[in-house]
Amino acid sequence: MKPARCRFVLWVLPEFPGLYRNRLVAKQFASRLSLISFAVAILRGLIDGSDFEGTMRLALLVMVLFYVLGLAIGTLARQLIEETVQQELTRMAASSTHATEDSTNPA
Repeated sequence: MKPARCRFVLWVLPEFPGLYRNRLVAKQFASRLSLISFAVAILRGLIDGSDFEGTMRLALLVMVLFYVLGLAIGTLARQLIEETVQQELTRMAASSTHATEDSTNPA
């Protein structure tokens, strides 16, 4: 990323406070994880020959539990990625500032 672009990104990011609170990634991860767990529970019930009511109860319970687990994991992953990107942008901005100062002040 070029230094000018890096400064632009650091200037634009504070203008969108919702960007940091966006839970779309966590919700998508939770939805997918819960649907996979639901399907696995249904298949397990079919393979074992369990009754319909018991299989559905278990599948719905597992789906809810894995949705909550997916929200937690998705939120942690989003925060980790945001912090890593912010640190990298700050480091790039600092290195571009030092490079600019070094080129304007020859020793």
